[in-house]
Amino acid sequence: MALGNRLHEIRTLKGQTLRQVSAAVGIDPTQLSKVERCKVGCSDEMKLALARHFDVRVERLFFQEVVDSQATGAAR
Repeated sequence: MALGNRLHEIRTLKGQTLRQVSAAVGIDPTQLSKVERCKVGCSDEMKLALARHFDVRVERLFFQEVVDSQATGAAR
């Protein structure tokens, strides 16, 4: 699963809108939408800001196994 798809999955699991997340991390909602749709990449700084906002480890943005284990409550 691509980074954008994972971001979308985490955002929707947290019940947040594009506007809420983009305002919280200081980016344009259109930019976040493009990242989620895998139209553009995002900087390391944006990845860190998103991970902090979602209160997840950065690894969760990159590895499906981490997403699955955190979603099911399995040991990290």
